[in-house]
Order: sequence, then structure tokens, then C-alpha cells
Amino acid sequence: MKSDLLLALNDAPTADRLRDYFERRGILVQTTTSGIECLEKLRSSAPRLLLLQWELLWGGGDGVLAVMREEAPPGRTSVLLLANHENAANLRVVPPVVGCFATTFDSRRIAGRVSKRFALTAAGC
Repeated sequence: MKSDLLLALNDAPTADRLRDYFERRGILVQTTTSGIECLEKLRSSAPRLLLLQWELLWGGGDGVLAVMREEAPPGRTSVLLLANHENAANLRVVPPVVGCFATTFDSRRIAGRVSKRFALTAAGC
């Protein structure tokens, strides 16, 4: 399945709320709750934007990024990283990462950050 946005979050209810929010705005969305499945979906759908939780189960954000840097052509999928406040200080904006932020999994805050980045990505920035 082709998608515009892949949400890779441990918190399935938050991912579902975000998927519904973005699908109502015409964005094709897939969700996953593991690093292994995230990589499978990246390979099959090549989304424009990946919202990647640093603490993602079964591979973690660091593992997903390492594989992406080895396998994916540059610029294929941009990554917006999110982490709990404890880990956020260690995140770095290094391609394919285009932004990082800490969250308490507030759906509205996450949707705002993704919407802003998605608009920039869609415009080619």
C-alpha cells in the first residue's frame, strides 16, 4: 500500500487518532508499533514522511535510521523524530531526519508538528 505518512509509535491509540486526523485531510497514512514492521512498510510504501518514535519497540528509532541510511536513496523519506523528554536531548537532525521534538504523546501537539513538517515536505522543502 502506498502512503504519504507512516506513523511508527508504541502508543497504538495515539497512532490511530493521528491516522484518523490526517486521513480526514486527504493524507494516506499507515501505522506501525515496531521497528521491524516499520522497515517493511518503508520498503513497500516509500512514504514522504515518517513520524518515528525513538523508543519504538523491536528495533528502536536508532535501528530504523541505521537501516534507512544504508538502504534508502537520499531524500526518499524524510523523518520527524519524537522521544520522551528523557531521550529528546540526545536526538540530532542528521539526514534523513528533518526535525526532532519531545512529547508526552499529546495527539494535538504531535498533529501540529507533523502538519507543519508535512506541509514543508509536500512543498519540496
